[in-house]
Amino acid sequence: MREAAIALGLALTLPAVAATNAQDASFGCKEAGPVFPTAHASCSSFLSGGWPGCPEAATSGGNIGYQPYQACSAGSVSVSAASVGSTYGIDPNGSACATAHDFQNYQMQLSVYNQAVSGQPGLPLQAPILPTIPRSTNSKPYYVDLDASGATTRLFFSVNGQ
Repeated sequence: MREAAIALGLALTLPAVAATNAQDASFGCKEAGPVFPTAHASCSSFLSGGWPGCPEAATSGGNIGYQPYQACSAGSVSVSAASVGSTYGIDPNGSACATAHDFQNYQMQLSVYNQAVSGQPGLPLQAPILPTIPRSTNSKPYYVDLDASGATTRLFFSVNGQ
């Protein structure tokens, strides 16, 4: 009978101990179970500029970002034009892709064109054209980079409930 009373007493104190451990965890950490903590952050801290670190889960803080487009194919670069009729430049957030070869040719032709516009006779007055392909949009454009034990993982998500 005495052993049953001790077991009951211990069982009643365990939830209080577990709750205390969870409260003592660093900001951004939450006990996922009795053994492993995981990194969680409140929405307000998440959206205000960074994912907090969680030493208990061996993670450091992470960068939060927005990547509206999917990556260009291998051998291509993402480009954009500042406005209609302006020249293209490499832009990691650009809405179009061009092959690296086409972009290099475009840059050389643009240099010749700019010299012609500045009044050097005998040079072409036709502006160069860069062949581009529109980039596909990301269905989950937001991301957080989490560093756990020296390896960074990029996790994509959507705020539209997808």
